[in-house]
Amino acid sequence: MSSTFKSKYYSLNIKFDPAQTYIKMQMLHNIFHTSKLPQTHQILSQLLPNIHTSECFNDSKLPFSSEVKNTEIGHLFEHILLEYICKFKFLYQKENITVSGETSWNWQKDRLGLFHIHINFGKENSEIFSEALNHATVLLNTILASHEI
Repeated sequence: MSSTFKSKYYSLNIKFDPAQTYIKMQMLHNIFHTSKLPQTHQILSQLLPNIHTSECFNDSKLPFSSEVKNTEIGHLFEHILLEYICKFKFLYQKENITVSGETSWNWQKDRLGLFHIHINFGKENSEIFSEALNHATVLLNTILASHEI
């Protein structure tokens, strides 16, 4: 099962397995990093404040609240999506869960601005994933719109 989503800033190609989701995110503009979006931290603090306490495994071993100020857009989207998945899983099924993800890119091999995002949450939870995805794309679009592209 697969689906696509397109905004004026990026496109998503989403493929579902029973327990995992794979997303190819292609940026459609040349902003690939939150360092070009200084309002990111403030927007997240207002609209999704719990994201700042999410775990983040990065090369610099920074907490996400610091990493978010200088990270790739694909990585930011991964964290936003994970946060919404956990939020809606608890809201609808009263279950606290831990969901992990990983974002990678290789712009020597792939097109510039292409991110590969892997989420350990699959099609058996498609309704929750769909709602989380809708909210995540709205929030990411808000962040990207905060900077004139």
